[in-house]
Amino acid sequence: MQAQANPYTDLEERRRVVQRFLDRETARVVDAWWYSQCRNPYAAIYLYYKPSEGKSWGALATAEEAPEGYKLARGERISPAWTQEAAGAFIREWSRNLPLLPPDGF
Repeated sequence: MQAQANPYTDLEERRRVVQRFLDRETARVVDAWWYSQCRNPYAAIYLYYKPSEGKSWGALATAEEAPEGYKLARGERISPAWTQEAAGAFIREWSRNLPLLPPDGF
C-alpha cells in the first residue's frame, strides 16, 4: 500500500490553504461586525485575534471587549462608516501579520 502524499508540501497548495483560511475568517468576522454595528451604530467594535497553538489555527473576532483568550489585533476601532467591503479589506490587511498559522505546521 502506497503512503498518501502530504498535500501541504507544495508551496502553492500551502498558499491556497492559507488564503482560504483568511477568506473564511475575514468573511465570518465581517458578517459579525456588520450585524453588531447595525444593531448599535455607536458601538466601538475592535478586531481581536486568538493566537494559534501547536497544530491549531488561530481565530479572529470582533467585539467591544476582548473575548476570553483573545488579544487586541489593532488599537483602532473598525469604523462604523465603512461598508462591508471596506471593513473586509482592512481586516484582511490587519490579519496578515497576526500569529494565526499553526507554529508546528499544518
